[in-house]
Amino acid sequence: MLNPQRSFAAAQAHYPKYATDQLRLAQQLAQAITKYCTHPIENIFEVGCGTGALSQALYQHPFPYAARYYVNDLNPIIAFPVPAKQRLTSIGDIRCCPLPTPLQMITSSSALQWLEQTLFSELSRFISHLSEKGYLAISLYIDKHYQELAQYGIGLKYHTTEKILHYLQQAGTLLWFKEQYHCEYFASPNAVLTHCRATGVNAFTASLGDIRHLLKSYPKTQQGYPLTHHSLSIIIQK
Repeated sequence: MLNPQRSFAAAQAHYPKYATDQLRLAQQLAQAITKYCTHPIENIFEVGCGTGALSQALYQHPFPYAARYYVNDLNPIIAFPVPAKQRLTSIGDIRCCPLPTPLQMITSSSALQWLEQTLFSELSRFISHLSEKGYLAISLYIDKHYQELAQYGIGLKYHTTEKILHYLQQAGTLLWFKEQYHCEYFASPNAVLTHCRATGVNAFTASLGDIRHLLKSYPKTQQGYPLTHHSLSIIIQK
């Protein structure tokens, strides 16, 4: 069984060093929020805040301070600045956490893919808790993400851009979206696995046989051993 809570807790100390793609997505989403979310925002709820990459990125941009910024994560939340007068915490799996009402924004970066088959029911719940003209601003990984691991039966069941966009465009006005591919290269298959563990991805279930098969047959290119990142960032207004 997947245990993201234990996995990310173990990886927390190394996360900023290794999670360069996740940090880049947080910065991009913060920039887009600053540009496109112009309606007054009093209450913000961030799902899966982790080490605070998104909230700190918002804090560093010319983003109007909210009254309250709710931070949610599976693990106890470390201290980091937020763009609000008051910070409140919500510890636990978001599927089991109540949401305050009304919220002018629900946001998340590099976390919602872990919801897998429950993603769309949670997106529906998020939207129902937004006030009129409220924003849903998210970045998540999608179907070609870590495709090199998928061929060994390792990884999550990711959704496609088309499915996510179709669903969200029925719920609100699409303000911005960006789909991205990014490939990192490593010196060995072991280095790929080290990177994954350092970013919390050892929550994936994999048998010892799968790992041995990966280490023996992982594809190599001229640049090294590739690992694909495939993400979607999107902002809609209710």
